Parts: sequence; C-alpha cells; structure tokens
Amino acid sequence: MATVYGTNAGLRVNTPSTLVEKVDDGEVYCFRDTYELAALPSADVIVVGYLPVGAKVVDVVFANDALGASTTIVIGDSVDPNRYVTSQDTSTAGVARLNAITGMDYTILAATREIWATLGGGTGTGTISVNISYTF
Repeated sequence: MATVYGTNAGLRVNTPSTLVEKVDDGEVYCFRDTYELAALPSADVIVVGYLPVGAKVVDVVFANDALGASTTIVIGDSVDPNRYVTSQDTSTAGVARLNAITGMDYTILAATREIWATLGGGTGTGTISVNISYTF
C-alpha cells in the first residue's frame, strides 16, 4: 500500500523550510442566516448571506426541515447558483456541507457578494439555516 501526500503535507515533508499555505492569519468569521419558507414556489431565490469583497469562503453548512415532496436547494450566487452546495434533497430534514469544488476557497467578487439558496423541484414550506465560514 502506497503513502501519498497532499500539496502542503508534501512540502512540509520534502522541503521543511518551505512555508505552507495558511488560512489568512487564522481569523475565521461566520455569517449565519435562517429563513422560514411558507409555500415558496420552485425557482425562487432566498438571499442567505452578504459577504465582503475579498472574503475567502472556507465552509458552508446548510440545514433544512423537510420542505416538501421533490424539493431541492442549491447554494451559490448570481454567477454560479450551485457554487457551494449542489442539489441538496430537502424532501426530508437534513444537513449538507460545502460539496462543490468551485466553492472551496472561493474569493468573493463584487458580483458574488450575495449568497443565494435557490429552491427547486416543488413548493417548499419549512425552515432553512445557512452558516458561511470565511476568512477576511
């Protein structure tokens, strides 16, 4: 069985004098929001975050009640609606984390400051909660 190393772990092992990538001085902030859907139609957008330009997203945690049959939610922005969480089934209660590679360490631009939760599949009723962790 082989042992392989990630980029930073490999730098640390092979060239210990090399500084490994850090998370912007270790200061992590969190933007939290909730929304109570009341027969919200499919394709409607809920703004669940507003981050500063230059912020770097390090994690997104999304939780939901059972919102209704065939419902889904994606988390993203106006440029890429599923930048952070792709098609989460919300027909039953659940929790999802950032699962789209495009969202990992994404740096916020002026056009992507608003974080969107977009409902799909059907009419939704229930509560959603979004926690966005970022450095700045």
